Amino acid sequence: MRDFVNSRVVGGQQRIRTHISFHTAGELVLWPYAYTRKNLPPDMTAQDLSAFRALGSAMAATNGYRAMQSSSMYLSDGDMIDWMYHRHRIFSFTFELYPKGGGKPKHWYPPDEVIGRESRRNRDAVLYLMGKAYCPWSAVGAQAAKLNCGPLYDDLEIARGWKMDPRGTDTASDGRWQRGDPVKDSFQLGSAISGQAVLVTGRKTGHDVDGGRTTARSPWFTMPDGGAANLRLRYWVGLNAKATSEDGFAIHLVDRDGKRLATLKRVRGDRSGHRPVWRSLSKPLPRGLAGQRLAIELEAVDAGSGAVVEAAVDQVRVVAG
Repeated sequence: MRDFVNSRVVGGQQRIRTHISFHTAGELVLWPYAYTRKNLPPDMTAQDLSAFRALGSAMAATNGYRAMQSSSMYLSDGDMIDWMYHRHRIFSFTFELYPKGGGKPKHWYPPDEVIGRESRRNRDAVLYLMGKAYCPWSAVGAQAAKLNCGPLYDDLEIARGWKMDPRGTDTASDGRWQRGDPVKDSFQLGSAISGQAVLVTGRKTGHDVDGGRTTARSPWFTMPDGGAANLRLRYWVGLNAKATSEDGFAIHLVDRDGKRLATLKRVRGDRSGHRPVWRSLSKPLPRGLAGQRLAIELEAVDAGSGAVVEAAVDQVRVVAG
């Protein structure tokens, strides 16, 4: 199962969106995590928890089961649905089948006569989850679907196909872009907007961008047919007082040839310093690009002279309309 699921990552994107593991017994719909009793542990985002609850409750309403977090039954390690979600962000559930209870061996092997009936009992729940596979967040509502299921979505919690140094021309000797959990220091925030990972330069203390340029390019996305879309993300920039206008951070829109079509955001040094604070960016993409394959490219530059240059992004979205 692990090898099969791993094989469904194509172009950095996991093709499986939803999953059910059927067990006996207890008549339960369970979502991750099983390893902890925390409703929202660090490696789960709040929006994903909302989707799990909505999906689980909707399925339980069709089969009469009880919906809850898996660890509410008991703690377990190495659980399949935990791995499916943590590693691949698949919205994975365990169904504990007929009968209720399930604490004794006699419950684990229901008689043959009920197999057909109890299988049919779950038909609508399975069809519901299949129908939500195109956008699991749609179970929460239309706004969540619009934000999370547009042309591009990445909460940075897993690797989803960003390319570091996509042109092979980066010159930075340290502090290159990487995805992970940053360590707090004077010019770097040690937090994420949701979950625990961000895309950051120099994730560890004392490893800001040095010696030139570092770039990171998002997975390719297709502009909507209507040509109207907005880039939304969260970002911060940290620059010390030695940073000049040659140092800083920029966000570009590029085409399939790597040509920069627009600069969507730029923060330059001005020798006054720039403390890192999470900020929001909402920027309309240029019209007239309908149907084109595009990407977002991040750039951080240290031109030298003792400058400290740090930057990070989280919750990257291209939203249609």
